[in-house]
Amino acid sequence: MNYRYLFASLLVLLTLSACTVGTDNSTHTTSEPPSSDTAQMPSERVPRITVDELLQKINSGSDIIIVDTRLDVEQQYKEGHITGAIAVPLSNITEGQWTAPADLGKEVIFYCSCPNDKTSARAALELIGKGYMNVKALKGGYNAWTEAGYPVEAGAK
Repeated sequence: MNYRYLFASLLVLLTLSACTVGTDNSTHTTSEPPSSDTAQMPSERVPRITVDELLQKINSGSDIIIVDTRLDVEQQYKEGHITGAIAVPLSNITEGQWTAPADLGKEVIFYCSCPNDKTSARAALELIGKGYMNVKALKGGYNAWTEAGYPVEAGAK
């Protein structure tokens, strides 16, 4: 009986620590995920795009989808979001309630406001798992975007 309690406690600790594990500060912006490394957390294998690169894509009129996946996305989206972004709760993505673009090569960029881009990386992993090839998480998320002074808009969808 004590072993079950010990095992359950260990599982809880491992799960909680996975949420706080840091990532290296490298930026990976190619359409292919980095090589498989068992030491990496799954979210670390998601390609990242910098705020400068995203702004460049927006300004050049690139055909991209920007998805706001912040935790309280409906309220936060109304208060301010990256221009052109759509608000989609992570639960809608993970539970298959969001219809991703039919084109598996379409560039989709997710952002959030959590440390190490965890929520946006989880959303990206969902699409990568469905065969999408050009999915990225915004490095630093919404916080990095606003800190850079880049344009945001307020209001509902």
